[in-house]
Amino acid sequence: MGWGLGPNKGSALSFGGDCSCPPLRHWQQIHHVRAPGMATFEELSTGRAYLPFDTAAYPFLATMQSILGWQDLEQLHESLPDGGTGIHVTFENDQRTPFHLKFYESPELMTFEELYHKFVREQVAPMFKDDYIVYQKRPTFRVCLPNNVAVGQRHRDGDYNHPPGEINFWMPFTRVWDSNGMYVESQPDKGDFQPVQCEYGQMFRFYGNRCWHYNELNKTGITRVSVDFRVIPGSMWQDPGDEVAGTVKSGLKMNIGGYYADYRKPGV
Repeated sequence: MGWGLGPNKGSALSFGGDCSCPPLRHWQQIHHVRAPGMATFEELSTGRAYLPFDTAAYPFLATMQSILGWQDLEQLHESLPDGGTGIHVTFENDQRTPFHLKFYESPELMTFEELYHKFVREQVAPMFKDDYIVYQKRPTFRVCLPNNVAVGQRHRDGDYNHPPGEINFWMPFTRVWDSNGMYVESQPDKGDFQPVQCEYGQMFRFYGNRCWHYNELNKTGITRVSVDFRVIPGSMWQDPGDEVAGTVKSGLKMNIGGYYADYRKPGV
């Protein structure tokens, strides 16, 4: 299956109501969107890209809607009695909101993960020149409610026990623009932060291990729902052994079988 656009045929998704977000394709052309291709770690870690995928072949949105029990994910905050106003996201609780509990404890999570593993092996692995990759076994779920943030503080993944060979992939299930997105610098310590702007049917690739990234207070009036995951090319993977550190939030060991799974391309 190739990287062609899905049913939206490259145009913005159709959502109800007025949309104050900018024309995404035009914005991405200005900001040097690039098509995927086989690349080395050095090439991937010094660049970033918006990557379209076939939403019919990989129906993540429908599965996410089923898990969360809500069709209009941009209005997910309305599923709470107080509209989400009682939630104040911090570094300590940004993986423990009611929506995170629903996602991680859902009996349908296995269906989502099966689709995710298929996607990584069929679509993400071919982007790497390496024949072998190590990748995050379960993607990280994020919700950015109106007047809130999704992640509690500005950070680089490498500051939280993540090995330097990781490349980040960020996939939204709603429109993303301005303050409901993620702000990322283009190169480590450059400080030229710009918000990611994309939509369902695209994902954003960047070097989050050393590039600072953060959220601003979401003033768009809609909820952003997304997942993110990390991939290490085989040439950058070093088996940490049994004494490996765990993740900061869950304590999951940063090894294959813990935080990571691995995959070798067929015929290699």
